[in-house]
Amino acid sequence: MKALEQLKDALVEEFQLPDTIPASRDALLQELIWAVSRLLEKEPERFFQIMYRLDIPEAKLKEALNDRISGIDKVAALIFERQLQKFVSRKTPPTYPDDEELKW
Repeated sequence: MKALEQLKDALVEEFQLPDTIPASRDALLQELIWAVSRLLEKEPERFFQIMYRLDIPEAKLKEALNDRISGIDKVAALIFERQLQKFVSRKTPPTYPDDEELKW
């Protein structure tokens, strides 16, 4: 399964997105924008719990939320990029150039 498809599945589950959306960056970002907006308006505590669990850097989140024009778009992009980064890094085995015993 591709990282983008795994990302879609994770986002669908975490943010209750429709599972019929295509596994494309643009489609996922549009749905995330809607979900983030809804969460901030109706369930801000849940939103911040999700951000903590997804390990979104607090400084970047604050910076994005302070942007009144495109803040929600920026938050959605942070979520997308962080989750994609996790899926890609899970596929790549770690390298330990200085320790022969830790190499795979």
